[in-house]
Order: sequence, then C-alpha cells, then structure tokens
Amino acid sequence: MAKGRPNIGRDLNGNNSGLDFWPWQLFKWGVRPANLEAKDPIERASEREREKQIQGIGRRLSKIWPQLSSSDRAWLFCAAEQIAESERTKNEWNPKRLGTAHHRRLCDARISAAKLGKEIRLLFGHDQDVVVAKLVRDLTGFAVGMLLATYPIEKVAATRAATSLLAEAAQRIKSRTGRTHLKLITDLAWLASGTKGTPPSERSVRYLLQLPVTSNTSKKKTTRNRRIR
Repeated sequence: MAKGRPNIGRDLNGNNSGLDFWPWQLFKWGVRPANLEAKDPIERASEREREKQIQGIGRRLSKIWPQLSSSDRAWLFCAAEQIAESERTKNEWNPKRLGTAHHRRLCDARISAAKLGKEIRLLFGHDQDVVVAKLVRDLTGFAVGMLLATYPIEKVAATRAATSLLAEAAQRIKSRTGRTHLKLITDLAWLASGTKGTPPSERSVRYLLQLPVTSNTSKKKTTRNRRIR
C-alpha cells in the first residue's frame, strides 16, 4: 500500500471492493497524500477536504468497478489520463498572451516564408547552389517553427485522442451500468492530472463526448450523439 495513504478501495462497511490497487494508482498519477500535519489551520482544513474528496471518488468508483471487465477498466483509466492531458494542453495554449494582432502577423509571416521557399525552389529547380539551398532550408525551418508557435498542434492531437478514448469508455460503461458516469470520469481525470491546475468541468468532458470521432476503419468522421444521463 502506498505510504501515507489509507486504503480507500473499501466500501463504507469496510468490505473489500476490489480496489486494493487504488492507493498505488493514485501514487502513479502523482496524487500526493494529504498533509494533515500542516501548521497553518487553513491549509490543514484544505488538505483534509481534498483527501475527503479523493476518498469519495474512490468509493463512487468502487460501486461500478465489479460491473466492469478488465478491458472496460483499462479504457476508463486511459480516457481519464487522456482527458487530463487534453486539459493540460488546452490551458497551456493561449494565443492571447502574444496579442491578437501580433499572432496574426506571425501567421502571415509563416505563410509568406513557406510561399517564398516554394517559389525559390521552383525557380532554381535542381540547379541550386549551396547558398540558395541553405536559404530554402532556413525559410522552411522558419515556416515550420512559426506553425508550431501559432497553431495548437499538440492541443488538437490531445483533444482528438481524448474524444476517441472517452467515446469508447463511455459507451462501454453505459452498456454495463446503464449510465455514462461523466461526473466520475471527470473526477478521475482530475486525479490523473495529479490534482494539478484547474480541475476539468463536467461540461468540458461532455463537450468532448459530442465531438466528431474518427473511425479507424473507414477513416471518416462521424458524430456520435448520445443521451447523457
């Protein structure tokens, strides 16, 4: 059992709920044990409330855990971890920090550099000397660098992965329990982030569930509309 944390994989009567691994899962996610010995009474009360919230999540999970297969459980935790990653990239991506006008100029510079590099390459063809070849490489590198700086590639990729995993996990959980348990998934995502940053809202997770999902077989985007209870 993880040091400093009680086994919250027990139900309210103290019976084994099958979540004996739960303290280790929290340790894996980087959820630190509550500092109940804090000198500051406000901090101590905050830590106690945080630990109570974590134990409550574990108890709610224990109610549906026996109904889920090992595959369902894996999908649930993978979805929670990817939602946490999606929230992290969303919070880190903030083009407003550069200013709207400055961000637009960077985008224009990126496009201009890419176009100029292409024109030079077409103009000289295979007769490029060392200087021209280096100029084309530098322009291409600048365009790629500006693309990474002005377009949320990591955010988009993380969101798409979270949408796909969440759709599968929610469908599996609903087929087993009759509900999608979005609140529980949202809370697990908060734990998967190590309880760092702003906790994701159930509304943002519900939004992910309503985004188009790309099928691995047909490669076509199809929107899955579900009734959320």
